[in-house]
Amino acid sequence: IEFEKVTDNAPLREGKAWAYEGGCRIPFLVMGPDIKPNQVNQRSIINLIDLYPTFLAIADNPINQDKLDGCNLLPLLKGEQEQPHFADGKTRDNIFFHYPVLNAAFSTVRRGPWKLRKNTGGPLNPADEVQLFHLYNQDGSEKDISENKNLAEANPKIAAELLNELNGWLKKNDAGLPYKNPNYKSGNLPGQNKVPKVIRRESSGSKLCAWLEAEESNIIEAFLFYTVNPGKEEEWFRTSAEINENRITTQAPSGMTHGVFCLIDGNRFLITSEPIPSMQKLRLGQPVSPDHYISVIRDLRKTLRSLNLPASKHPALNWFPQTLTH
Repeated sequence: IEFEKVTDNAPLREGKAWAYEGGCRIPFLVMGPDIKPNQVNQRSIINLIDLYPTFLAIADNPINQDKLDGCNLLPLLKGEQEQPHFADGKTRDNIFFHYPVLNAAFSTVRRGPWKLRKNTGGPLNPADEVQLFHLYNQDGSEKDISENKNLAEANPKIAAELLNELNGWLKKNDAGLPYKNPNYKSGNLPGQNKVPKVIRRESSGSKLCAWLEAEESNIIEAFLFYTVNPGKEEEWFRTSAEINENRITTQAPSGMTHGVFCLIDGNRFLITSEPIPSMQKLRLGQPVSPDHYISVIRDLRKTLRSLNLPASKHPALNWFPQTLTH
């Protein structure tokens, strides 16, 4: 499958699903009491996790914000602060991004004018293992927002500091990292030819067991992925499993209807006790009917127009079909 690139975020690099600035930045517009109009802030680093604490502050909600991940942006929006602060008063010095899916998997830390990007996608991610970019100069002017120069080797101290912070954050939050596919069609991934196979499955009462073909299977992690409500709206859960040489065991959780053992070897290949169809087989090539979406938009427009407000008469509300078409 070939995908045509139809957007351009220049001067920012790349776009959605990438760790580069073109995939991390979005416009953020705010209007409200005590917020001066026509102000532009290009230096403060904020995130969507900051919206909830900000809304609480605007509503003067007494909830304890010490337990929230984000920062209250209201002082920043009013011009009272230059950087977001946590509820305890500490300035947020850095912010982390973690995207552990697809071939462009990455983890990123941004601190001041510096940004470090860690490749967690393995050999399928063409980027360097570690990238360090100097986005801004000390005075706030742009330096390399296009992320063209990897300065990891030229600034080893800064790279080591940021990488240590990022690894610590990943460990603290038990952040999941991508696994490798043992059935990768090219068959040339390092360690792919040494992936063990499940040769037998057994159950005795609530005890479940899977056997591997090799005595030294090098399995470092195992868990059971299971569901209690089979059907179109399945919800899956995870429970630990015990590794005993080439045998994996666990107890079936109460209410479990079916499940699959997931085993991770030393090269981070994911081995399953049952065949699992790929995302491409489940999603690609499926016909999509516009009827449902048109119906939703039509009902939404009808509701908005019934409010009889100036905004409800905006021309954009007439951009969608009035009736279902086939």
